[in-house]
Amino acid sequence: MAQLLLITELSLSNGRQVNDIVTIKPDDWKFSEHELKIFKLVKTKGEVKDLVSAIPETIDWEDPLMPDLHYQAWKTPDGGWKKVVARPKQKARWEDGKVTENYSRYAENTLNSVELETIG
Repeated sequence: MAQLLLITELSLSNGRQVNDIVTIKPDDWKFSEHELKIFKLVKTKGEVKDLVSAIPETIDWEDPLMPDLHYQAWKTPDGGWKKVVARPKQKARWEDGKVTENYSRYAENTLNSVELETIG
């Protein structure tokens, strides 16, 4: 079992959205009263390691043609890599009972982002 602490209307700030994941902890973790007041607590049957592994990876990528150029890249759900153009405040959200990446919420990271096929 695992617990997720999620953004709510009370904890919204620039770049965060409701249900963005703040942290994932084991079922026996005790959150503070303050945390429980401003964040939403969700308990799930999933294991912490499995939930954390669903959060998208990001890496530093060096352009092979221009070694002085470095990008941040995010791993897409289909296993590809795309350049991070707009960085979400939180990497993932809780949606429909599962961890879902946040990078694709920004059109810049999907439509205008460079597919980095040379990674991996």
